[in-house]
Amino acid sequence: MKSIIVCFVAVAFLALAFAEETEKEKMKRIHEECQSDPATKVEESVLKAAEEGDVDVTKIGPHTLCMNVKVGLQKENGDIVKDELRAGLRRVPGVDESKIESIVEECGQREGGTAEEAAIKLFQCLQKRSKITHHHHHHE
Repeated sequence: MKSIIVCFVAVAFLALAFAEETEKEKMKRIHEECQSDPATKVEESVLKAAEEGDVDVTKIGPHTLCMNVKVGLQKENGDIVKDELRAGLRRVPGVDESKIESIVEECGQREGGTAEEAAIKLFQCLQKRSKITHHHHHHE
């Protein structure tokens, strides 16, 4: 079970910041909700590849979008909710407050044709700008 949480957190890392339940519980629940729908299910191997930078949008896009929508980061049509993005960034440890606005401006612009592409582009932009991909604590 642990590997699923670890892999997938790297994919939807920002969602960690949107926690009311404990972060791990919430993300696990959202991940499982998205995994339980055949349309948004993603294979473990695809998650691992994405973590290493090999992102297959067709495979992982629907799952990333599903997670982003559930945490309020994107609308169903793929549009990015900048206020949520800003609020989420503020709750991520290690993100410099002075850089948040520029991250929101850069990453909050919707890119990609489909909602799924927009979800992946958002993730990649955040990954690049905030460098917070692997600072997660996975202690059981």
